[in-house]
Amino acid sequence: MLRTGNVPRAWYELYDHKGYTKDGKTMEHMVEKDEIQKFIEKRDDPHWWRNIVDDFNNTSVRLSRGDLEMILRIRKGKVADKNFDINKNYYEMFPQKINPHPYQSNEPKRRFVPSKWERLKV
Repeated sequence: MLRTGNVPRAWYELYDHKGYTKDGKTMEHMVEKDEIQKFIEKRDDPHWWRNIVDDFNNTSVRLSRGDLEMILRIRKGKVADKNFDINKNYYEMFPQKINPHPYQSNEPKRRFVPSKWERLKV
């Protein structure tokens, strides 16, 4: 697992390593494949489009069917978990609406200050 601390990854672009392992050893960049290797991989593997590179762990990962369904749900603007019922779970999470300032008023100040004509009458 990559350990860079609270340092942006862009700072490591000029160096040969990406950061440090949990043992304190430098972690090298993953060797990038050239276009010919990518083309051969696409030809041989029908699910090549499921492979992504995990920069944080410095590995290549194949997305599962559940991962793809979750990404599709997020793209459609739905909740990521298909078992989550928004109507049922919303009221369980927030049983009642709590107003932290029950006496808060949005009345403008001019309603409490006497107008010019009211001052002349007094």
